[in-house]
Amino acid sequence: MRALVAALFTALMLVPVASASAATPAERFPADGADMARAMQIAADFWKTQPCGGQVALRWTRLEAGTRAEAAWRNFDSAWDNPSGNFDCNIAFSTAMPFEWPDLCTTVVHEVGHLLGHQHADRDEHAVMAEHAIEPLRVCGGTTPAATGASVRTGSVARARRAAIRRCARRMTRRGVRAYAARRTCARRVAARTRLR
Repeated sequence: MRALVAALFTALMLVPVASASAATPAERFPADGADMARAMQIAADFWKTQPCGGQVALRWTRLEAGTRAEAAWRNFDSAWDNPSGNFDCNIAFSTAMPFEWPDLCTTVVHEVGHLLGHQHADRDEHAVMAEHAIEPLRVCGGTTPAATGASVRTGSVARARRAAIRRCARRMTRRGVRAYAARRTCARRVAARTRLR
């Protein structure tokens, strides 16, 4: 019996551990982890204030298909006009969406913007408060800041979005659509697949 237990223990020790890149975003970026705390600090620096008195609950959960994250809060006066009165604030991140560090950080800044009373920007599709995220914020570039030393692919989701926009725009211009209009339309289509709430 001891030999069987020893053999099983030895076999388990030889099983390779999954790499960081194979882990889910929720495993790589736990809600109470250093990376999420750093993203919240970047958001506070970006907006020059902390929402909800610094009391924001972060969590990973299932969200509507295509939604990366959503912010929720309560306010006795107004949902948007009195952000200093917000309480019971939380940000939920979708377990079904891919997140790399630049995308996660930009998403946190966007959602914190909602908690601070900022609605979606209709006119500027590259603004942090645009409903459809396309480019990570420059301040969110680089690799994950966690002290673990595990790096992630930088902006891979953003590169894939840009490539999809270019392919779509080429197809549309071949059909006679002007280049600017094609890029704008394609950017909206690609962004619709990864909208923020």
